[in-house]
Amino acid sequence: MSTASEKNNLGYDVERSADNQNWKTLGFVPGNGTTTEQHEYVFTDEKPFSGVNYYRLKQQDYDGKSEYSPIVVADIRMNGLDFDIFPNPSVSGELNVRTVSKVEGEALLEIYDWVGYKVYEETVQLLKGTMVYPVSMATFPKGSYTARLELPDGTLLFRKIVLQ
Repeated sequence: MSTASEKNNLGYDVERSADNQNWKTLGFVPGNGTTTEQHEYVFTDEKPFSGVNYYRLKQQDYDGKSEYSPIVVADIRMNGLDFDIFPNPSVSGELNVRTVSKVEGEALLEIYDWVGYKVYEETVQLLKGTMVYPVSMATFPKGSYTARLELPDGTLLFRKIVLQ
């Protein structure tokens, strides 16, 4: 993080949450009081959760006032390869497919109904990092489906989808 100037800045509590509701302070980074000079701040989470991590800063003034930063999300997959579907179960049928990958290339997303009939197919451009792709199943009947993602190297990943 970088500041252009600071006024009465005691410092920053760095906070993390796994669910965006229950927050824990990881550490404190001292501020520079009152200054018109630019300052750079760095903090490293040495033990992030596997999966989604929510972060925020609680900026504290010397007079006891405080203010929260916007929340930042980091998706950490320990094996560097995963995909999930949300919201799941879905009431509306409007879904998002999230991929986390260390490789790039074309991936094939297929969705099958409960008897194994392919009801959806799309080629997606897989990029390094976290990508989110919208998928509409709003016209599909309620029930269970299976999503199959074939990665550029031939690896297959499967996830269950429930439409309510």
